[in-house]
Amino acid sequence: KGALWMIKCLKVLIFTVLSFFIINLSTVASEENLKFPLNNLNGNPLRGKVTVRNINNVSCLICHQLPIPDEPNHGEIGPSLIGIGSRLTKEQLRRQLIYPKTVNAKSIMPSYFQTEELYRVSPKYIGKPIYTAQQLEDVVAYLFSLKEIQD
Repeated sequence: KGALWMIKCLKVLIFTVLSFFIINLSTVASEENLKFPLNNLNGNPLRGKVTVRNINNVSCLICHQLPIPDEPNHGEIGPSLIGIGSRLTKEQLRRQLIYPKTVNAKSIMPSYFQTEELYRVSPKYIGKPIYTAQQLEDVVAYLFSLKEIQD
């Protein structure tokens, strides 16, 4: 009876470990493609600026400061995005927008493109991304254009 219990426990342990690796390998495999623009789309920084300001579509300004002086209210929950293009690559920006929890497991930032394995999603976005692939690439281009000013 004790040996049978040990075999069952061992099977559960092996299944758990294999599931962990399979899940993490599939995440890594999908994230490898972030070196290149989604669907090979070129981002436009001017359209990206319009997208991040759109309060009707989960605006970045809710949580972050951006160099947009004519916007009166900038969030302070997340880090400032002023000069972010000098600190992160396009790949890192894309990863942050699509898989924010892989960058910071405690992040409250939503995924702007992922549609599965999400929690506490607004009914408006269930099964739909916040940004289209083009909008996401536009936002990446805009954020990457925000460089630190060197004195």
